Amino acid sequence: MSSHHATHYTHTDNHNSTSAVPPAATIELPSGQQLQGHIIEFSDSPIQPDSSDQIISSDSKRSQKAIRPRSNSQLELRYCSHQLNTDISLVELDQAVHAGAPTPSKSLCIYSPAPTPVREYIGVITHNPNIKRRDALIAIGQLWGIKTSYDASFRSVQSAIDQLESSSVPDLTSARERVATAGVDVERLHERVAMLRGRMAVYHESDATADITETEVALKDTIRTLSEASTEEIAAAQRLAQLMDIARSARDQKEKRLSLIDRRQNLTRRIRTAIFDAVKTKFDNIRQTPWITDGIHSNDNHTSALADALAISLLTPLRAPLVIHKHVASTFGGASALAIRLNATVIVGTATT
Repeated sequence: MSSHHATHYTHTDNHNSTSAVPPAATIELPSGQQLQGHIIEFSDSPIQPDSSDQIISSDSKRSQKAIRPRSNSQLELRYCSHQLNTDISLVELDQAVHAGAPTPSKSLCIYSPAPTPVREYIGVITHNPNIKRRDALIAIGQLWGIKTSYDASFRSVQSAIDQLESSSVPDLTSARERVATAGVDVERLHERVAMLRGRMAVYHESDATADITETEVALKDTIRTLSEASTEEIAAAQRLAQLMDIARSARDQKEKRLSLIDRRQNLTRRIRTAIFDAVKTKFDNIRQTPWITDGIHSNDNHTSALADALAISLLTPLRAPLVIHKHVASTFGGASALAIRLNATVIVGTATT
């Protein structure tokens, strides 16, 4: 049992060569005990060790865990494997791989390199895995750095989007209300000026000097107020016109941005299709590897999705461990043989829920 605390999500280059041994995973039990290996088998039935086996047990809410290390020195590659007796499900194991470590106390932790983007599209490898083949092949092509004839156009469109400011369209309601209010004030003051001038004419005809003086003062005040109100009305109208221009420009810019985004989406689809087509040819060839086809045909329960998952695993390093059902591993010669064929660290289990 190793006491090494590997930092989860530390990227390694071990997988760049198909002959390199992949990085081992470190399992930390809820008790804090750890073991490290390339092949870790979880069994939901008791393990009966030989007298020479080392047994390490730890209490947990689930079950007693027995750890049995096995030597694989006779294998082509130097793999280290362990067996544990526990009822933890394959789904929980897969979640632990993706969650990384450390995780909350009393939870099983798996320390390993970070999963590649391809890993999430494979999931748990059962006889009928829920695999997203197209997404996985596209992710592989992206990891390979495959270029397409649409890349330059995509960069150009993305640059144009980045240069466009995402400005909001201003609210014109308040500006329109100010113009309307100013207009009402101006109209009311025009009416008052007309009324005062009419009154002045009457007073002049009757030679009412005192009334004329008082009305002249009121008329001058009203004309001054009217001038100020007219200035305010003009300013409000100009501000409204400016805001309308800004709103029009913002709408035009928004429409242009949406058009560019739509074009980017179209280019993205074309790029993904081109990458998929480029990878699929090699994928189809690997999928016909004899040991894969023989294993699939040997069991009526095995589906084409299983062949897809195995072929994808062979196409690119996944870094993080693969979680595989025990019956699938048995079909292909056992956990050790399958790990070597896939050049991967594997976690094998039986419990599905």
